[in-house]
Amino acid sequence: MRLLAKTILKRVKPVGDCLCWTGHYNPCGLPVLSHRSVRRRIYEAANGPLESHLFVGMTCGTKGCVSLACMVARTKTEARKIARPSATRSVSLAIAKRKRSFLSEADVQEIRLSELPGAALGLCYGISKGHANAIRSGRAWVNYSNPFAGIGARNV
Repeated sequence: MRLLAKTILKRVKPVGDCLCWTGHYNPCGLPVLSHRSVRRRIYEAANGPLESHLFVGMTCGTKGCVSLACMVARTKTEARKIARPSATRSVSLAIAKRKRSFLSEADVQEIRLSELPGAALGLCYGISKGHANAIRSGRAWVNYSNPFAGIGARNV
């Protein structure tokens, strides 16, 4: 136990109230030591064995944090609920992307009302065939200002 604590303490640096891991990370970006989760090891050392269906989550949001004060045991379902972005955030991201886009609202309306195939529209507007078809079907450039947009006929 002492050897594990010394090994972990050598590989952390304090950042505010958190301890950030400077060692290895797994492909998912989680801190690991000898192919085992550092967070789980620390949590179990302090609180005893953790049930197999529980995972160690962080409350601080700092990438690489391994501070015991920031750890909480969660089920996979609880972790997914926290990680899922809210509808407001999704709308905000879509609006920000539109501001950077070279397509205008008028271009989008023309694409939606056009009878040309997606490949031809893509060449005309400098976008891919798939994106043209996604705009036409309403999967891209969704009209968030109208709650009834997309119900029934094409968005106009």
